[in-house]
This record gives sequence, C-alpha cells and structure tokens, in this order.
Amino acid sequence: MELLIKKIRKEGDTIGGVVACEIKGLPAGLGEPVFDKLHAQLGKAMLSINAVKGFEIGSGFAAANMRGSEHNDLFNKDMSTQTNLVVGYKAVSATVCPFTLRWPLNPLPHLCKTKHG
Repeated sequence: MELLIKKIRKEGDTIGGVVACEIKGLPAGLGEPVFDKLHAQLGKAMLSINAVKGFEIGSGFAAANMRGSEHNDLFNKDMSTQTNLVVGYKAVSATVCPFTLRWPLNPLPHLCKTKHG
C-alpha cells in the first residue's frame, strides 16, 4: 500500500482506500437498546472524519443482497457464534464475538497536476 501511495503521489495525484479494524474483548451486553447503540456510536465516530463516506460492520453492504436465513448467526453455548455476519452485535448489545469494521476514505480532491476538462 505504501509503495502505491508513493507512486500515485509522484504522479501528482491522490488515492483513496479502505480502513479495516477488528475489536476483540468487548464485554457482552455493551450498548444501549435504542439510542446510543454501539454500532451507531462507532458509525458516528467514523463518519465524523471528513474523508469517510461510508461505514460497514460485519457483512455490511453485502447484507443488502442476502436473505434473512443467510444473514443469521447461530449461537454456541459460550455465546460465541458459528459465523460472524452480524459481527458481535445481536439484538441490541455486544456479544463476545469480535467486531469487524470497515470504512472507505475518499482520495484528496486537490491535485498537484493540471486537470483537463
């Protein structure tokens, strides 16, 4: 990634990217049921960064193309899940599963080269 950024910079241009983060060790039950939901607070924090134009948890935008029967995590006895599509967030509060977050960053619009058109 660093080499690509340096290459693009030498060309006088910028590039966007996607930041990914995994949060482990959250206590089960963390979060509020209606306002101040954990995923809402995380989204608010990430979307407060100017270059961020989206926010995804777990299967995120891909979930829009799934059926409910496909997007359903089954719990094990220890409260972990067999899959992690909902990503540590079942009903209203955190589970013991890790949170996987992704957010895209726009490329900087100011360029060091002349635009045509």
